[in-house]
Amino acid sequence: MRVHQQVAHKSKKVRSCRRCGTEIQPGQRYYWFKHRHQGKTYFCMLHRPRPQDMTLSDKLARLYEEQDNITSAIDTVNGVDLSEITWEGGDQPEVEDDDDGESQGLHDEWQEEKDAYGETCEDLESALDELASALETAAETATDVADEYTTSADNIEEHFSSSPVADDCHSKAEQCEEWQGELESAQSDVESAKGDIDKDDPTGTTLADIVSTAVDSAEAARDALQI
Repeated sequence: MRVHQQVAHKSKKVRSCRRCGTEIQPGQRYYWFKHRHQGKTYFCMLHRPRPQDMTLSDKLARLYEEQDNITSAIDTVNGVDLSEITWEGGDQPEVEDDDDGESQGLHDEWQEEKDAYGETCEDLESALDELASALETAAETATDVADEYTTSADNIEEHFSSSPVADDCHSKAEQCEEWQGELESAQSDVESAKGDIDKDDPTGTTLADIVSTAVDSAEAARDALQI
């Protein structure tokens, strides 16, 4: 379905964004689309219509919403700042007895860098937990929707021996079940990546590699649904 952009003109009809409810004023640009035999649906420029906004199917809307939730969780993982990591591990420098301030400075700097690395690890662990949870919830929704499609197909077939609608429901149920498997596999990858985080040793798998592994798997699973 095509999404249109238009500039609002003076009209007695009030146009409001379906997402946020903001009234679209004359002179402002807005999005709109229209289903056959239905009126136009409007969105402000801050809220471009999403797939879940445009479908008439509650089942598909729930699946598309889960894809958006996964995207948000991926953004959280990618948003963890790894640029300030400077700790290289090893033993903390000793403060020499005849310290002139230099060894104390190195000692304190090592500790500060280690503490900062630990905080980054905790931030990444939290973000990966969020991503794993989003994948798990999406898998549960995929299971529920698959069951609903199967039930719909069975109900149709009780009255019609052959029905393209029933066949389509069976096909969508199978796609949902396949997506569930992809999501569960990605959840396992994310949890495994989180397990590679070592707050006390930065010399193993780097945090950047951990992020890449988790995000790549989650994105592939998210995009595996093509309904």
